[in-house]
Amino acid sequence: MVLPSSKPESSTPSQPIDRVAIVVMLILVVLIGVLLGSGERSAPRVRDFNWQDKYVGAEDTAFILNFNRPMDLESVKQNLQITPPLEGRMSWAGRRMAYTLNAPAPYGNAYEVRLQGAKDRFAAEVGNHAGLQPFVGRFRTRDRAFAYIGVEGEEEARLVLYNLTLQKKQILTPKELSVIDFKPYQ
Repeated sequence: MVLPSSKPESSTPSQPIDRVAIVVMLILVVLIGVLLGSGERSAPRVRDFNWQDKYVGAEDTAFILNFNRPMDLESVKQNLQITPPLEGRMSWAGRRMAYTLNAPAPYGNAYEVRLQGAKDRFAAEVGNHAGLQPFVGRFRTRDRAFAYIGVEGEEEARLVLYNLTLQKKQILTPKELSVIDFKPYQ
């Protein structure tokens, strides 16, 4: 009969792989501590603009800017520029800012939303004075246009669309059809 060895177990790992794993874990713990202690150093920025490169109409009443961190509301209000100007008011929900228009945006225009120099809400507390990364967003309103029933010549009794922005006329119905009434819809 063979009895098990009665050697006392040592408190240090006996395998080389165990020692390597412990060293790697210690290095990772130190790195995590350094990252947590230093805080976030990235500059604030706009993550998303919901009207970017879109056509908006009268039913679109507000645009939303999403930020990567909480912003100083007053600095955003002072630095937000909309060209050509659109009157409206700001409201906030965490990192989201909604700009609600007082009246629909006039049709036939291209708009630019600029924001630069705005500050992070906690920038002064942590000593980070980096301003917002410059943001430029663009959107357009639909062309100014109207439809009518023609009364003379080639247009007679046909539906005609006239685009005021492009100064272009387009007859919508074929010659063999006569239109006596119509209702516009989207």
